[in-house]
Amino acid sequence: MTVHYANITNAKWDRFTGNRARYYDTYGYTVRDGVPCDYMIQVDNRSTWLRVKAICFSNSGSYVVKSRGETLFLREDPRDLIKIIKKNNLSA
Repeated sequence: MTVHYANITNAKWDRFTGNRARYYDTYGYTVRDGVPCDYMIQVDNRSTWLRVKAICFSNSGSYVVKSRGETLFLREDPRDLIKIIKKNNLSA
């Protein structure tokens, strides 16, 4: 399995208003698609905003986005996304 990482070019905070409970299984782990987070990112300077999702298997969690049928992992965690958001707001 090859792991592909997202090249984040922009980020924003956008509250997910759906029902998060439907994204967990009966044991409290995430379903295959992941649990939507309150962050969205743009990848490779594309105009499309992608919802960041958290996936958790066993005790380990990762953040991913789905783009063009491909799962891209985030190297950054939410604290890093906040830094990207603040940097972009200062330069705007």
